[in-house]
Amino acid sequence: MLCIPVKTTAQGILKQVARSAAQRTASTAINKTLGVSATKDTVILPGAQAIQTNSFTPVESYSQYDFVPGQSVLFLEDFSNASIGELPLGWNSNGSGVAVTVSNAPGKWLKLGQQSVYLAPNKLPAGENFTIEFDLILQFKKSGAKGFPVVRFGALSTLKGIAPADNSLLRTQEGKTKFQVILQPDEKQKSSVMLESWKAGKYHISEAFKRYPGIESTYGKVAHIAIQVQRERLRIWYNGDKLYELPKGIAPEGAFNQLFFSLGSSSYTEQEQGVYISNIKMANGLADTRKNLLDKGSYSTTGILFDVNSAHIQPASSGVLNELAGILQENPEMKVKVTGHTDADGEVKVSRHSKALAKLREKEDPFSKSKNGSLFEYKIDKLTTPEEQPLRFTGKTAVLIGTETFSSANMLANTIKDYKLATLIGEPTAEPGNDFGEVFPFMLPNTRVIATGSIKMFVRANGDASDFTGIQPDIFSATDIGDKRKDQVMEDAMKYLGNK
Repeated sequence: MLCIPVKTTAQGILKQVARSAAQRTASTAINKTLGVSATKDTVILPGAQAIQTNSFTPVESYSQYDFVPGQSVLFLEDFSNASIGELPLGWNSNGSGVAVTVSNAPGKWLKLGQQSVYLAPNKLPAGENFTIEFDLILQFKKSGAKGFPVVRFGALSTLKGIAPADNSLLRTQEGKTKFQVILQPDEKQKSSVMLESWKAGKYHISEAFKRYPGIESTYGKVAHIAIQVQRERLRIWYNGDKLYELPKGIAPEGAFNQLFFSLGSSSYTEQEQGVYISNIKMANGLADTRKNLLDKGSYSTTGILFDVNSAHIQPASSGVLNELAGILQENPEMKVKVTGHTDADGEVKVSRHSKALAKLREKEDPFSKSKNGSLFEYKIDKLTTPEEQPLRFTGKTAVLIGTETFSSANMLANTIKDYKLATLIGEPTAEPGNDFGEVFPFMLPNTRVIATGSIKMFVRANGDASDFTGIQPDIFSATDIGDKRKDQVMEDAMKYLGNK
């Protein structure tokens, strides 16, 4: 079966883990991944001045990063269903925050307004052990002596009778217990960070501001924030740098059930500065990787992340990969099979193109008169022949499909079929070209059982959303699984290619 995207992803993970196992030390694990150098990108965010930055690349990793996300996801928010220009549904705020898109990062983001507090729509208690992750973009440019606004984020356990998104929490974020991180962005290596932890309205811990220039290195980029709570232990990372490791950082009182974000005031207008958050995830439970892998023989994680439309592993995955590398190094005889699945990132762009192509096909289907192997350049409203490329392969191409062609392989087969890029040989796929994905977990109110459901539909490449049949081969062929001496599909493919 042709399963290139999934296979590429799995091989990328295996290579990364293997490299860590072979070279693993506290400071060098996963540091050398794919050997790609950094490139220059222009960042242009709404209401902010463009600046030149070095974008994240596959070679960048967090060598000291040992964060591992919790096992059970309680809350996910990427604002994919939010209306641009409005505060996302379920969120509470006393300010002017709105959902936006930015030019340097995929998906939608919540732009924080100054002098505003934002309460997440999470309603589930996190328990004693939990993790919080989110992405942050800071867009600042100094003007005279004016200071940048302070950024705050944290979690709390609400008082009895107070709902997690109650309006009273917009005035002051008080609870049985809480913690918050305060970022003071600046320039010329003067940025700083501060941590506060509270119990029953009184300080449990109050760390003074400490200089942290790392904030400035992420201006105009996506920075990943990670927080891990293990009973009283509190650990916080900013883009891979561990800011705090406090064994008694949390007061053991109450169950955390709310996330909050806020932005202070400054002399800058909303158009002169930008603070954006997205990809927020809260999960509980500790991931016992060693026990699951060695005793149970399997391990599942959502902590290995990839760039959108890419097999490049993000630096924030280093914690999970480092841990896996250590286990493999200690058990060299272990054989590991890695599998992965696609998500729905980039759906808006794909849907827009699919709808436009479907509209175009109402007039004339340009593919119906084309031979397999024909190439077109799609520009929303028309199809044109691309420029000649002397290195382009022009011979016959056969792709094998069957009843076990799923996920990314099925999407690839669908694209090949609809765009007539090659000849499909084999049996119809068991997965339809139009399918559902992006599983969203939620808790049933009475039984408190965690259930899951799909929240997105993937439309096949030709834009026909009504076809729920599998991808049909151009040449039907089936192999008798009982005859191990003969692979009929492969023989038919070789015959088609003229090699036999």
